[in-house]
Amino acid sequence: MSPRFSIWLIVVGLCAPQTQAQKIYWVETVYEGSPPVARRLIRRADADGSDIEDVVDTGSSTAYAIALDPPRGQVYWTIPGTGIYRANFDGSGVQLVLSTYSPWGIAVDIV
Repeated sequence: MSPRFSIWLIVVGLCAPQTQAQKIYWVETVYEGSPPVARRLIRRADADGSDIEDVVDTGSSTAYAIALDPPRGQVYWTIPGTGIYRANFDGSGVQLVLSTYSPWGIAVDIV
């Protein structure tokens, strides 16, 4: 059986750090194996939809919302029942920022 994909939360934001072109970030559910096992990935692509790449494997099938912090080059996401996480735009430095039971949405105030 080939992998199945479904997009859970689509375009959350465009980010344009000085060193790279604008990117679109989203959370996508990927089903692999038999029986299928769901994983949620944070992915990105160029603003025109090309050059899709995986940024972070959230390690969860329930990762939900994401928000971007372009000045710091970080992406944040929520995992209900666990908390709020962040990583660098390249996927490095994954860390739990806040342990909380039911985070659903998230926003970053960059002002």
